[in-house]
Amino acid sequence: MTRRDTSSASLDEVLAGYARQASDFNPEVLQRFIDEYPQHADALRRYAQVQLASRPATPEEIEREETPDGELLPMQSRLLLRMQELRAAAPTEEDVRGAQKRLASIKGKQALHDASRAVFGGIDCGEPSLFLCVIEPPGVRDAPGWFSDSLAAHLESRVAAVRVAIARRQSGEGILRLQKFSARERPKDAAPLLWRQAVAETITDALVRDRILKRT
Repeated sequence: MTRRDTSSASLDEVLAGYARQASDFNPEVLQRFIDEYPQHADALRRYAQVQLASRPATPEEIEREETPDGELLPMQSRLLLRMQELRAAAPTEEDVRGAQKRLASIKGKQALHDASRAVFGGIDCGEPSLFLCVIEPPGVRDAPGWFSDSLAAHLESRVAAVRVAIARRQSGEGILRLQKFSARERPKDAAPLLWRQAVAETITDALVRDRILKRT
């Protein structure tokens, strides 16, 4: 019997065929596909490993599994630490409301200048305009993380809560009623700017623009 040529079969085709015939790990089907498509053997084995890792353990397997205390305690510690990290990453509604109130407290020229200095390190080259461009709707689509990090430190709020508060303000909730110090006005229903575009429109000094754009 002549063996058909399978060398031109794509990886997507092979994996799709294997998945159709072995929705769960099946060593016989795996070996048959490896023999038939040796050029994709490594990928097939990796797919099978994912199947094995995804398969839930049976009660009998769980009962048989014994983890020494020396391994179990570090595993529990890592799991607890990860749970704490996840809880810390998600701000509570109380955190967000507090951040919103602190944002709303930025009223008047002096408060705006203080916030702009805290975030950008200056106010003389259009930094207050850029600050408002990010905070007020429609906002800036891709403002860098250091903006909210620096603002959170200034407001003494959690970074995650400040980011949510900014997003809510950009959507029109609790808009800052402050004068813009830029030369142009944007319609309130305009699309959010890109960060680079916002910097170009508000920062008047080339060196300061370059410093802000390169900041990480």
